[in-house]
Amino acid sequence: MHVESIIIIGGDSNIGRSLAVRAEKLDMKVWKTTRRKKENSNNWLYLDLLDEKSVDSFEFPNENISTVFLCAGITSIKECFCNSALTRIVNVKNTVRIVEKSIEEGKFVVFLSTNAVFDGTKPFMKTDDPVSPITEYGKQKVEVEEKIISLGSNIAIVRFGKVITQKNFLFQMWINDLKNEKEINPFVDMYFSPISIDLVVDI
Repeated sequence: MHVESIIIIGGDSNIGRSLAVRAEKLDMKVWKTTRRKKENSNNWLYLDLLDEKSVDSFEFPNENISTVFLCAGITSIKECFCNSALTRIVNVKNTVRIVEKSIEEGKFVVFLSTNAVFDGTKPFMKTDDPVSPITEYGKQKVEVEEKIISLGSNIAIVRFGKVITQKNFLFQMWINDLKNEKEINPFVDMYFSPISIDLVVDI
């Protein structure tokens, strides 16, 4: 029986872990990359997007992998603003390189982007609406989108909003404080439409 194989770049990220669990339940063979050298399973591969040598030497497993999911990256808006040169290496330069390698080997690529490619002033943006990022993180995602879209039709770009997991630190802290009858101070100047990790994996 043919078993479909996929690889998740960033297999130990929140989305990567959840995606791996769902794919394995569907009897897919799942390969995952990590920048941590502690994994010893045969299905874990070392890849550090901050290390150019690691990216250049990375090789896909010698089997018929159909799809590459790009789940790795630095997603903190603050970190991208404060360390734009470093985050650009991970989020742009080496991410594009992995996409190029994937396309060269005939694999389908799913790139996880963000709604931060827009400025948030207009609701219900369409896929062909002009981008208008106002954060460094959004600008980096736009740059990747523009670079990889020219590589052909074997690519899907998925723009998510704020992905929420059950272990979201901020919400858990608020819940614990409320249970202990402590005052909380939610933000009053930020709006978002949360997306559950389960919905993300379904998509």
